[in-house]
Amino acid sequence: MDINNDVNEIWDDANHNNDQSFEKNPDLINLQEKHRKRGYLDGIVSAKEEKLQDGFDSAYPVGAALGKEVGEIIGTLQFLTNLYGEKDPNLQSDFKLCIKECYIGKILSNANFNHEYELQNKIIIDKWQKVGKDYLEKYINK
Repeated sequence: MDINNDVNEIWDDANHNNDQSFEKNPDLINLQEKHRKRGYLDGIVSAKEEKLQDGFDSAYPVGAALGKEVGEIIGTLQFLTNLYGEKDPNLQSDFKLCIKECYIGKILSNANFNHEYELQNKIIIDKWQKVGKDYLEKYINK
């Protein structure tokens, strides 16, 4: 008598009977389907969170650098407007327009980046850096 064969036969019969009753039991089928869906959803959510973190990690330095540039532009024009804006309506209107055009949500828009998070369109920043430099030359570096 081989004990291993007897044990295997017992479990094989039990599994076979359970498989047949499982296939016919609607409650067990529903439970299995719920667990399958939950596992699928957990996998999707986990993958999205991982990709989201990867995207954040790679794009954050780019966004921070752009935020710094925009902050310097707006800060420069605001400083100059506070000092010379009453005498220079063009400076005032340029400052207001700069605030609208350099809105950080607009600068960090997907339209300005390629699929590898590289900035493709720096026209707005370049424009306002030049405007700020011109006003600095006019008022500070006379």
